[in-house]
Amino acid sequence: MHPEMSLVLLLSLAGVGQGIFIFLVLLDLFFQLAGGMPLSIAYTSGGIVLISTGIGMAASTLHLGNPQRSWRAVFRWQSSWLSREALFMGAFMGVAAMYFASFFLDIHGVLRLGIGFIGIAAAMGLYVSSAMLYAKIRFIKEWANPFAVADFILLGLLSGGSVVFSILQYHGFIFLLFNYLLLLIGITSLTLKIFTYRFNANIYMPVGARHALGINNPDIKLISTGSSYEYYNTKEFFYPVKKEDVNMQRLSVILLLAVSVILWGLINAVPQGENNFILSISATILIISGRIIERRLFFIQGNHIQNLYYERFRNKNTVNPLLSRAKK
Repeated sequence: MHPEMSLVLLLSLAGVGQGIFIFLVLLDLFFQLAGGMPLSIAYTSGGIVLISTGIGMAASTLHLGNPQRSWRAVFRWQSSWLSREALFMGAFMGVAAMYFASFFLDIHGVLRLGIGFIGIAAAMGLYVSSAMLYAKIRFIKEWANPFAVADFILLGLLSGGSVVFSILQYHGFIFLLFNYLLLLIGITSLTLKIFTYRFNANIYMPVGARHALGINNPDIKLISTGSSYEYYNTKEFFYPVKKEDVNMQRLSVILLLAVSVILWGLINAVPQGENNFILSISATILIISGRIIERRLFFIQGNHIQNLYYERFRNKNTVNPLLSRAKK
């Protein structure tokens, strides 16, 4: 599939904002038990949440044919994961704004935490909706894999958690438990991503002409693709990329995740180290960079079954039945 950068930014930046919010509310619970959340941490985190999510949301409208009608997407919430994603996005932005406003209004205790946990529910709903929007497309096997939902959630939590950890380091707060949690999420995300890439590299898809045309007749043969120039279907549903390029991007994502885990391990080894903030902000930059590369690769790997018809189906384990049976 063609990697639409507006969607890459939406999934990357909004995911970061959701992760920051989730960890900030959990920290707020901890700080309320220990004397109160420092406003500097709340304001810094809140600003990043609203900016990153807002940029992602604005970028998502760039791929729409009629952005002025985007509000109509919410009407199919009973059956459409896209509608649910739009609803959860609006709910998350609204609740997050209310939660951060509570700091300005000096609202604390159960009320502020109640707003925060409603926001966590909206953020998790947004993670699941975004993942299911792709995981439910069964004819793109690289997306509809068993790791999709967990992958979306873990990478979002990892990128958001890394930002919060850097903010804590900047303000002089040392939480080894938070560091342990990041290490656990990082190792789990890295393992899951390796499994995902191995799964996608070895997909066997028993496809034929009836799948390409939607007609259950195995005797159908392709005579002509019916097009002599590039148009929407051939440009948007296929992205020319070499296997070596895909492998390099996979390796980049894995290395960026692995290096970040190593940096957090170094911080854990020397909790009072003078360079811990530099290490943590470096890990954050690597994680977010890896997230953007990973989301772009996610779209590139999507192998739409309609490419069977145009003789562009990309799978090393499957012989293109149309190409082998078509008349010369």
